[in-house]
This record gives sequence, C-alpha cells and structure tokens, in this order.
Amino acid sequence: MAFCPQCGWQHDGTARFCQKCGTPLAPDAVPAAQADPQAAPQAAPPADPQARDLVPPPAAPESQDWSSAEHDIWTGKTFDFVTGGAWSPSHYRLTTRSLFFKHGRLGSTEHSVPLWAVRDVTVSRSLVDKARKVGDLVVKVEHNDWTAGSQEINMEDIENPEQVRDLILRQAREESYNYERRDQTMFYQGRPPYPPR
Repeated sequence: MAFCPQCGWQHDGTARFCQKCGTPLAPDAVPAAQADPQAAPQAAPPADPQARDLVPPPAAPESQDWSSAEHDIWTGKTFDFVTGGAWSPSHYRLTTRSLFFKHGRLGSTEHSVPLWAVRDVTVSRSLVDKARKVGDLVVKVEHNDWTAGSQEINMEDIENPEQVRDLILRQAREESYNYERRDQTMFYQGRPPYPPR
C-alpha cells in the first residue's frame, strides 16, 4: 500500500492522482490545471446519428398568460336534420375570451358575450338527438358590468354537446379569473376598466 505525500490518502499504488487532493502520484502524471488550455473537451458522439433529430421541441406552457392575445378554441354550427349542417342557419365560435354566435342562412349578424359573464351551461338531448349525436346547449350569462339581469344563448343541434359544455365552462372559469386580474391591474395603473362600462 502507498500513501499520498500531500494528504496521506492510502491507495494501492496504481493510482495516478490522489482522489482527495488531486496530487500527481505517478511520475508522468500531469495535473489537470497544467493540461493544454487550448484542448477543448470532446463531446461523445450520439449512439444514433439521427438521435438529435428525434428530440421533440420544448413544450409550450399549459397555462396561458392572463394578458395574452385572444384566439379561437372551438368553432361549431347547427346540424339541422334536413341538410346535416351543409346549410346551417347558426354558427358559433369560442375564443379564449368570448363566445360568438350568429344566426341566418343568407344574411346574419354576429354577436358575442364575454366568457367572464357566463354563469352556467346546460345540455338538453332527446332520444332523436342522442341517435344523431347532437344536443342543445343553453348558456346563461349574467354580470352587472355587461348585462342587465340574465341572458340565455340557445345553441341548437351541436355535435358532442357535453364536450362543448365542459370546454365553455372551463374557459369561462379561467377567463373570469383573468378578467379580475386585468381589472385590478388597470385600476392600479389608473386606466379605464375592461371592458368599458
């Protein structure tokens, strides 16, 4: 057995450097600090040359920023029994902040309600609707800043109504929270409330 002359670490005599203090133990051993500074460490090549192409890009954060721009989440229309939705009289569009709806085959006007004003969404389905895989949604809207009393939006013959209901309610809860944050931020900044009352 041998010992390090610097710290006394005991080794079997085959070590080139002390594992405690790093002192060279072999005559031809060069400390790492005195190694060639120009020599760059070589990265080990990947086992598979195409492995770097298989690495997925970083995923976007799931939670959206409360001040992010508005964008579409879902679009739908009334699937009437006669045309199967080919000439739908009603179209709907759900964004991160609003629910848009328009009615009419030839001419129509689009209206919208803010999601933070949505209070409840109910689904109504008859036996015929279940066979056609559609249903009616009733969206109840009520907010002192936007509506006087309550208002209902009837979305008739919507495909997968339960999924659409859950999507509207989930986004309405998130937008209600985001609305309060925007309102507080604008209040502290001395700006008018959002939306204008």
